[in-house]
Amino acid sequence: MLALLATHPIAGAVLDANFIDGDISPVVEYMMTAALPFILQTGVDLPPALADRFADLIVRIKPNVAAQLVAELEMMIEHRARRLAR
Repeated sequence: MLALLATHPIAGAVLDANFIDGDISPVVEYMMTAALPFILQTGVDLPPALADRFADLIVRIKPNVAAQLVAELEMMIEHRARRLAR
């Protein structure tokens, strides 16, 4: 996932907190360092290590309405764009 992010710029993301193929922490760290907006979704709670390291994450518990997540992310992306334009 990190290799993909490094070669394909994104404006934001909705991420599942429980990657089937590994730890999401490196992706969260990348997103936060790059100041990219993102929403984490999970079926339960965040893994404790992730919650401890990143206390200010936006987390939504599944099930979610996809249109609501997209609308929320769009607002976050627009807010970031306005901040960067100043």
